[in-house]
Amino acid sequence: MTTFRFLALIPIASLAILSGCNATQRPLPVVKSSAEYYVGTENYSAAAVDFREYVERRPDDVPMRVGLVNALLQLDQPKDARIHAQVLNDLRPSSDEFADLLARTLYEAGERDAVVSFCQKRVAERGRVADYIRLGTYSAKLGNIDEARIALSTAARVDNGRTIAPQIALADLYKQLNDPTNEAKRLKMALYIDPENKIVLKRIEDLGEVAGPTAAIRPDELP
Repeated sequence: MTTFRFLALIPIASLAILSGCNATQRPLPVVKSSAEYYVGTENYSAAAVDFREYVERRPDDVPMRVGLVNALLQLDQPKDARIHAQVLNDLRPSSDEFADLLARTLYEAGERDAVVSFCQKRVAERGRVADYIRLGTYSAKLGNIDEARIALSTAARVDNGRTIAPQIALADLYKQLNDPTNEAKRLKMALYIDPENKIVLKRIEDLGEVAGPTAAIRPDELP
C-alpha cells in the first residue's frame, strides 16, 4: 500500500470508529425512560447517571436537568447539584422555581454567604413576594431572625394580604421561635384568605385552637 493510499484511508477509518461509538449510545427516549424508572424505584444513583448522560447530550433540556438536580440532592451531593441548579437559573432567570432550587442547593452545600447574597440580589432586582419569602426563609434557617422577620413582614405587606404564602411563612417563623400565639394568629390570617385550606385548619387544631370560619382573622396587611 502506498503512503498516499494509507493516508487517504485514515479519515475513513476514523469515521468508522466514530460511527461505531455513536451506535453504542442509547436513544435519548430510552435514557429518559430509564431515568424515570430509577426515580420511581428510588434508585437515585442510577437515575443520576441517566439524567447526567441525557443533559450532556442535550444541555438545553430543562426537565431532565431538574431531575438531575433532585437526584443529586437525594444522594446528598449538593455541590454537584448546585452547578446544575445554576445552569437552570441562568436559562430561566425569572423563574421562582429555579431560584428556589438554587437557593436550596447553596444552603445544603453549606454556602451560607452565597445563599444570602443570592436571595438579597433577587430582592434588589425584583422585590416580589416570592423573593422576600425566600430571603426570610433562608435567613431564618441560618439563624438570622431579625432579618427573617423583616423580610417576611415585607413579603406580607407587598402581598397586601391577598395570598396565604407570606402568612404561612410568618407562622413557620413563629413556630421556629416557639411563639404559638403569633403562629396561631398568622395561621388564622391565612384561614381568612383560604377558608377551606386543610393544612391550615390542621395546624390551627394542633395548636389547641378552634378551627373553622369563625376563627379567621383579617390579615393586618389587607387594605
